[in-house]
Amino acid sequence: FDLLAEASSSLPSPPHSLQPPMSAVQDIFCFDEDSFPSLLDRKPSSARRTRGLSERKGEAPPSAIVKSFIDTGLGRRRRAKLLSECEDELACDVPYSLHRKNRWAECNAPALLGDGGEDVAIAVVERTAAKKGTRLVSAVHYVDREGARRSNMAKGKGTNQENLLTQVKEQERPVLLYSLCKTPSAEKSDKKEQKKTSRRAGAFNITSDDVFVPSDNEEVVVEEMPVWRRSREPSFCLGDYIVSKEYVCPPASGSKVDRSRDGSPVDMTAYVEVSPEESTAPSALLVAKGTYKTIEIPTGKWAKGAHEQMRSLTSSSYYTRWLDANERRLMVDLSTTVCSHCSGRFLLVVIFEKLHNSKNIKMTINCVDDLDLSSLPSSDCLDDLLFNTVALAVEKFKDGRPPVEYSPKVNPPMESTGSLVERDAVLAEHRELSITATSDDFDRILDSDDEEGDLVSGVRCNKCGESRVDDLFEMEEDWLCRGCLTQTICAILSNRMIVKLNVPIACHPASTPLDALPLFVPLSALNHYMRSLSMAIAEILKGDDLIVECKLCMNLVRLKDGFEASVLACPGCKGVSCLSCGSSPHDPLSCQEFAEWSSKFDARIESLRIDANYKFGRAITCECGEEMILPQEQKETTCPRCHIAFDALSLVKKRGGGSIQARAARLFPLPTRTIAKEFASVAALAHSERVDDRRRAMFERAARKMRGCSSAFDAESALAIRASALHAAEMAAAGAYLARGRSPRVAAMIVSGWERLRTAAQEEKDEKRATRALQSLKEILKENGAL
Repeated sequence: FDLLAEASSSLPSPPHSLQPPMSAVQDIFCFDEDSFPSLLDRKPSSARRTRGLSERKGEAPPSAIVKSFIDTGLGRRRRAKLLSECEDELACDVPYSLHRKNRWAECNAPALLGDGGEDVAIAVVERTAAKKGTRLVSAVHYVDREGARRSNMAKGKGTNQENLLTQVKEQERPVLLYSLCKTPSAEKSDKKEQKKTSRRAGAFNITSDDVFVPSDNEEVVVEEMPVWRRSREPSFCLGDYIVSKEYVCPPASGSKVDRSRDGSPVDMTAYVEVSPEESTAPSALLVAKGTYKTIEIPTGKWAKGAHEQMRSLTSSSYYTRWLDANERRLMVDLSTTVCSHCSGRFLLVVIFEKLHNSKNIKMTINCVDDLDLSSLPSSDCLDDLLFNTVALAVEKFKDGRPPVEYSPKVNPPMESTGSLVERDAVLAEHRELSITATSDDFDRILDSDDEEGDLVSGVRCNKCGESRVDDLFEMEEDWLCRGCLTQTICAILSNRMIVKLNVPIACHPASTPLDALPLFVPLSALNHYMRSLSMAIAEILKGDDLIVECKLCMNLVRLKDGFEASVLACPGCKGVSCLSCGSSPHDPLSCQEFAEWSSKFDARIESLRIDANYKFGRAITCECGEEMILPQEQKETTCPRCHIAFDALSLVKKRGGGSIQARAARLFPLPTRTIAKEFASVAALAHSERVDDRRRAMFERAARKMRGCSSAFDAESALAIRASALHAAEMAAAGAYLARGRSPRVAAMIVSGWERLRTAAQEEKDEKRATRALQSLKEILKENGAL
């Protein structure tokens, strides 16, 4: 490009507050060779012509322009005001490529320099883009207080920036600095010049002057060679499902999902807005509590290669997807392994990445809980790594969560059972069913056309110029690095609108861009997007029904006439919970009373005191992460999650032999009982009888035998009546304890209210004070049934 060929007529206008005055100095100024010698290339040199080729090979650093302030004492408001008055559309401290938007011709020293008046001075710095080491300054151009343009030149390869900015800083004004980082035209390559040899007979080099230009009477026919490109259509977008009732997938009934329905793709460009009351800003979710870390694992001493183990994981029981066509990134979804009932959201996702020219692999752990990765033991295979990661997630996921009450053990009314609303996983499967794999027709010329290509060398990020192959992702038309792609996705998720999250990532034919999202954003933001999308779909189809979210499995449930129900029986996880507080059913107690009872009563601790008054308990954490509490004298236990029986004292597996199965065990003293023994024993006995599977199986066998003698007896009804009676007995004991503890307090409140009323009446006859005391006394009596 010719930088200054038409400088006097086509220079871009500098900032309107930085326009130079019409002085004599400006009138006599001309663009001679002495003013800006390094910017006066009348003809593009060979270094400029081969600039793009050098950047693609990685031999030359990128050319860029950066705008910044060098005055650290400049205030934030004053700095923002000065930036707002600029018209160059360049953000502060952000590098912009000189190869785009014709910046080679516009961003030069004569165009950028101007008189800033008494407020600010402008300086243009030319930097030498060296291959190694620091970037030195070759020239500094500035305008003094008199309006004259001056230049400070450096000899050789350049000098430090502070040496050439001394006269600029003496003006005692904030300096707006434009840094032009480019390769000088006189720079030579460090490599020795080699003789150019042609590989073809008769091959020769031509320049732009040697190109044949046909006349108007001649006709030139250019035949384009057919080039085969892998098809990127159709692209995946969850927003295509938000249309109308006839296109949205119908809801599933019960716990089974009909996966044979065909979800045809629908073109949809409208947005679906979520009310601010029902949504949370995803910008806060992007920094929410959780685990989003990447660790590098050395695999040089492993008996089996890491890439071979990644291929073997695809045939395991885990949900796996390849994220790229070269099969270098593998996503493993472990959400159902952490909790088999929480199928409505992501809980734990692990991504393995094979590094280029290295035997190590990257492991990205994305979890909704904050995991302590320092306690993750070292392993020599990927299966052990996944097992240890799941164990940490299960232990953290179970910590602090209330126990799950299941429908057969509580027997809620059948009117509270609803149907599941299809969520992200089912939506993605319907979308995948609608995508038919079509092969493009192309001519097979060589045998290598059937082989999968490896990573393309010499590619760069289209935005920032990143060239590291391990951080580059192939898009439909170009390449983007990990940071730029993350910023793009986070900008979409940060809106309060459910937009078409259409990221044109070149995925594996068996996967979708949805599978690659856990690699770039935390699961909290992704779950928020999925929940809002599913809620918007459910609102379209709900009609007169009530759409609620199960607090146990995070699934959306549609309740018919749900406004009259107080208990939710989820068909997905078979759990029951209160619609108001999300805890286990507690009728006839209110949510506040049940919270008070739960803070004092622990069913696991009280169950140890039923048969004998133990003073110590043993807490054992299984290898799968499940924690069990049992008496100190008990010698054998079975994990309720993985069903492994092992010795409670030696922590060794009882049947089948093998290594130690329990990770930790500790003795702890039982806390002091805060509830009277009469109430706690009844509630603990009813709770243990209700949740004990062994006692329930014994009752069921006896009921089956009785049914053989009497055809009128129904064993299922007997089990339901047993669950209802035991649950009612437990809640009745809790209600009796709370009523007993509340009676003395109520009497004391009534007496204190009566004393305040009598004092107000006997003193200075304060009518307002007496009226308030009388009104409070009436409210107390009304709450306790006296009025």
